[in-house]
Amino acid sequence: MAAGLPVPDTDPALPAAVLRELQPAETYLMSYPLAVVLAVLGAGTVAWAVVRARRRARALRERQARGEEARRRRRSRVATAALATLGALSFVLGLAVGANAYSGYVPTWGAARVQLVALGLADLSADAPGGAYRGQVRTLPIPGTAAEQIADEDAWVYLPPGFDPDGSTRYPVVYLIHGSPDDPSSWFAAGRVPRTMDVLVRRGLVDPMIVVAPTVNGTGPGGLDTECLDSTTGGEQVETYLTTTVVDTVDATYPTLADREHRVIGGMSSGGFCALNVGLRNLDRYGTILAIEPYGNPGPGPERTMLSTQAEIDANTPTTYLPTMTFTHPMPVFLDSGADAPQEALTTVRRMAQDLEDQGQTVELREEPGQAHTWAMAATALPYGLVFAQRQMAGPGGG
Repeated sequence: MAAGLPVPDTDPALPAAVLRELQPAETYLMSYPLAVVLAVLGAGTVAWAVVRARRRARALRERQARGEEARRRRRSRVATAALATLGALSFVLGLAVGANAYSGYVPTWGAARVQLVALGLADLSADAPGGAYRGQVRTLPIPGTAAEQIADEDAWVYLPPGFDPDGSTRYPVVYLIHGSPDDPSSWFAAGRVPRTMDVLVRRGLVDPMIVVAPTVNGTGPGGLDTECLDSTTGGEQVETYLTTTVVDTVDATYPTLADREHRVIGGMSSGGFCALNVGLRNLDRYGTILAIEPYGNPGPGPERTMLSTQAEIDANTPTTYLPTMTFTHPMPVFLDSGADAPQEALTTVRRMAQDLEDQGQTVELREEPGQAHTWAMAATALPYGLVFAQRQMAGPGGG
């Protein structure tokens, strides 16, 4: 760790019983032992099929050398081919389970179903009913505008247990930005938003909140990765879309607490950068930032394709503007990274935490042991971030 930088918290600050509830129940989809068994079994089966095929080929050559009639048995060849195919499938499945165990992209069958819904291969209706202890999952059409150069897109929405659109209760809203390449459904599958919110609300650790995951993928000259920038090169106006169109649509659709103190912006990876940069550039729009696995700049690709000048890049690079930034409103910031992420990335996050503290802002800096830069890390960090946001909203000025 660089000298003089803040020391991140690594302790599991939530009660052990809550942490157990937050874990996905169907862990065999993320099982390293199962991955090893499938891969070893598959490799062994393929190896046996190869040995079997070679033995038969050698026996055939020997019979031919003796002048005997050599017949190839079709049934045997089919059996060997089938054996090799099954072995290959087992090996590939083992690799897939192992990769999923590392990344946490599909932690449960429910998460797999969310991905199918996102692809248009399943219906969301089965997740809709909700109840006293379970929130509802919906999609909300967000209209695009010609000025923003963004088409109509669906956001994914979590509505808390007991949500009544016609009742008197009004709700805070947490906006979560996905990484790249990704889409909003990933927060509801890999990020485990519904399970996390259900547990935290039931345990009284957060008030009922609406969670919205909009899309920030592009189709213009910058491709998918927009970094939530307002392009000056003819591309999408993603920052404006997030801060205006998305927020206005959500506030017009649901009974929200439509003030900055009860509006949170968060994200993971490039979405963590989005949350940090958009939140800091719009202090009058958001009251808390949850930056999970964030970067400190847009990256060379989006800088080149979305922005035109070095001044524009500097104005969208928190590591550049934070030390001299003027805060017209307080901005509490939650920063969380995997302890196994690259050291350079961890140092960047710690320096941003220091810059924020030097500016008098409330900062919670965490690093999760055993986690890298993955969706598993984002899902681990999310409950800590939501509890942090709850504390800010419950504090002075938060209502």
